[in-house]
Amino acid sequence: MASNPFDQFDQNKAESNPFDQFDQKQQEQKQEKPREYPHTPPEQSELRLGWGQEKTTLGTPGQLVEFGFDVATAGIGAGGGALIKGLAKTGAEKLMGNALKIAKSGEAATAIRTMLDEGLNVTRGGLNKLRSKIDLLNEEIKSAIAKSPATVNKAKVASALKDVVERFKSQVNPQADLKAIRKSFDEFMNHPDLVGKSEIPIQKAQELKQGTYRALGSKPYGELKGAEVESQKALARGLKEGVSEGAPEVNGLNSKESKLLTALKPVEKQVIAEANRNPGGLVYLFHNPAAATAYLADKSPAVKSILANMINRAGRAAPVAGAAAGVMASQSVPLSEAFKK
Repeated sequence: MASNPFDQFDQNKAESNPFDQFDQKQQEQKQEKPREYPHTPPEQSELRLGWGQEKTTLGTPGQLVEFGFDVATAGIGAGGGALIKGLAKTGAEKLMGNALKIAKSGEAATAIRTMLDEGLNVTRGGLNKLRSKIDLLNEEIKSAIAKSPATVNKAKVASALKDVVERFKSQVNPQADLKAIRKSFDEFMNHPDLVGKSEIPIQKAQELKQGTYRALGSKPYGELKGAEVESQKALARGLKEGVSEGAPEVNGLNSKESKLLTALKPVEKQVIAEANRNPGGLVYLFHNPAAATAYLADKSPAVKSILANMINRAGRAAPVAGAAAGVMASQSVPLSEAFKK
């Protein structure tokens, strides 16, 4: 009999004025000086980390962008390689994290590293490439298991919902969310292709997993609630784990797919949000990139991610201490092309 994640669940169930400091903050804002983003000329060979001064700490996104612009377009003298490698990795990850706008967590670190390792930007072009990579991986998995006689246990897949139940019942009003989770459980157990079966052919498990991820990605934000999304993701994860157990040879492909899927959601969210904003400011990048890039990077996920990848590539290619000057303008790409990646 299938494992029911609801078996153990118990069904019985100094005011402050926000305007106090308004006037004071308004006065402070009026006194602030306009922010400037001077660009380090490419012909200067020393390492500069923003504001045209040598620094050994990482600052705001604007400073990091200035750093990235210099690294990507200027040569780095001998002896600078060891420093740049460490700073570039941290700087690139910080900028990409700002682009994805996700809270620090294990999943956030995976998403950030995946975007940098794959050289993908938080743009529509980057989103399309990310989706294409996931589809290609799934086709490889499909081919690898095409003739496999293995099966995936249906009850074991359903048991993946237990963690979701535990997570959503830890609130004062859990019933609506638990109802949504139960609905996912019931629909999975009564799936037309699975009724009366305790084992799922591995090919069908892969098909259901792939279809679930595709469906989740195609639905607009707000159409599904948290419990619905998490339930379907848990079942898809259970199917994926079952496929890996039945065909260990696809473990590597499934692992890579997991990383890409972790990056997919925040990228989708930011690309959709950016499309709803006024894109007119980005035009300035093509006319005066040195002056505009740092300013726009504080606002644009696309620019932050482009610079993050520029820093990341430059850091990887940086010379070790004692080597001749190395990282040159070949690390950069035209901004018009970068937005397509």
